[in-house]
Amino acid sequence: MKKPIIILTAALILAGGSTGAFLAVKHKQDQEKSASQAQKADNVLFTINSDSISKLEFDLSDGEYVAEKGEDGVWKLTNRDDFELDQVYMQLICTYTSELIAEDSYGKADDSKKAMYGLDDPLTIKMTDDSRTYELYLGNESPTGEFYYAMTGDKENVYAIDSYEGSALFADRLTLKNKKLVPYGINDISKITIKNDGKETCTISYDDATSFWKLDKKYDSLTTDQTAITAMINELVRTEAEDLMDENFTDLAKYGLDKPDGEVIIEGKDGTKRTFTTVTNENDPNYSYVLIGEDKQLEIYLTSSMEVAVSTPFDYISHTLKAADMYSIKGFDIEIDGKNNEFTIDTDSKTCTMNGKSLDISNSEGYMLFQNFYDSFSMMAIEGLDIDAKPDDSKTVVKVTYHNSDDTDSELSIAQDGGKYYIFKDGKYTGAYAPADRFSGRTSINEFYKKLAAYAI
Repeated sequence: MKKPIIILTAALILAGGSTGAFLAVKHKQDQEKSASQAQKADNVLFTINSDSISKLEFDLSDGEYVAEKGEDGVWKLTNRDDFELDQVYMQLICTYTSELIAEDSYGKADDSKKAMYGLDDPLTIKMTDDSRTYELYLGNESPTGEFYYAMTGDKENVYAIDSYEGSALFADRLTLKNKKLVPYGINDISKITIKNDGKETCTISYDDATSFWKLDKKYDSLTTDQTAITAMINELVRTEAEDLMDENFTDLAKYGLDKPDGEVIIEGKDGTKRTFTTVTNENDPNYSYVLIGEDKQLEIYLTSSMEVAVSTPFDYISHTLKAADMYSIKGFDIEIDGKNNEFTIDTDSKTCTMNGKSLDISNSEGYMLFQNFYDSFSMMAIEGLDIDAKPDDSKTVVKVTYHNSDDTDSELSIAQDGGKYYIFKDGKYTGAYAPADRFSGRTSINEFYKKLAAYAI
C-alpha cells in the first residue's frame, strides 16, 4: 500500500513544483514584456501634428535661425533677412520631427555620456505648435553610420535615431537656404538678358500692353516663338540646385567661372534682379557650376538646366518665315533666275492662272502641286540669324510680290551673298538666312516650279 501512496505524493510534489516554476517563468516574461513596452513607449520622442507647427528655431554652429510660417503657409526667417528659406526643407523638418521614434536608448544622460555622444554641444531644433515648444538635440553620428545620437527637452535618456532621419534633420545654413535658381514665379519676370564674353547676346522683355514676350526691336521682322520662351521660363523657375557649395565665393578661376559659358540677368516685375553665371564641370559635364551674383553663392546644377545661358535669339523665334497666306491674296509675281511669272488665284473657287493661262487646281493633284510650289517660298525656312550682316540686295535669286486681297502689295526676296541666302521682307533685311537646299536640289523652289509648269502644259 505504501508504494502507490509514495508515488502519488511525489507526483503531487512535482506537479506543485512545475506549477510554481511555470508561474515564476510567466511572471518574468510579463515583466520583460512590460519593460519592452515601456521602452517602446519611451522611444517615441515626439507626437505632433506636423501641420500645426508654426515656428522652427535652429541653434547652429554659426548662429541662430528663427523660421516662422505665415498665414499664406510660406516660411520666412524672422530674426534675420540674409536669405530665403527652402520651403520643402521646412516641411521636411516638420514631418520628420512630428512622429520621431528612436531605434534604441542608452539610458540616462550624464555629463560624460553627453560628451561621448556629442550631446554636450548639440545642434538644437525647437518646434512650436499651437500649445507648446518641443526641443530636439542632435549629437554625433554613430561609428557605423547607422544612427545619430539624440536627446529631447523633456526626456533624460540618450537615444539613437535612424541615420536617414538624423542626416536630414542635421541642418546647417546651406540646407536652410532656398535651392531655387530664381526667386520668381512664371508670371513675376519682366526681362531676361543673356550675355556671352561680357556682350549682350539676347534680350527678352515682357510687353504688358500685348501680354506677349518680345525680342530686341532689330528682330521685329521675325516672329517671336512665345511657346519656346514660356518653356524656357518654366524651366528657370522650377530649377533647383543639386548642391550648395561656398558662400561669398570669389576664386572664380578655381572652377572656370572667370570664363563662364554665359551670364543670365533676370529682372522681376517687383524691381528686383537675379544674376548668375555658369560653366560646365570639365570632370563631369552632366553638371555645371553656377555663381549667384547677388550673394556670391556657389551652387551645382544639372547642365541640361543651364541651356538658357548659352541660348541666342534663334532659340526664341519661329524657324519659318510666313510671307503671305495663300487665302489672303489675289495673286503674285515671282522672279526666278531672272524670269518673271505672273499668277492669279481665287482659293474660294479654286481657280488659278499662270502667265495668263488657266491652271487647274480644282483637283487634288493640281492643288497639291500648286501648294507645294507656293509654300516653298512663302513658308521660308530659317536656317540661322546674322543680324549684323549687310547683304547686297542686288544679288537677288528669288523675288516675290504678293497682291493682297486688301489691294496692297507685299514683297519677299532672297539675296545670295557670300554663300548665304539672306531673307528680305518688303525691301528690308530680316536678319535671317535660308537653307541652301531651297535654291538647288529636289526640294528647291525651282524644282517645285518645274513640276507645276509641266502640269500646266
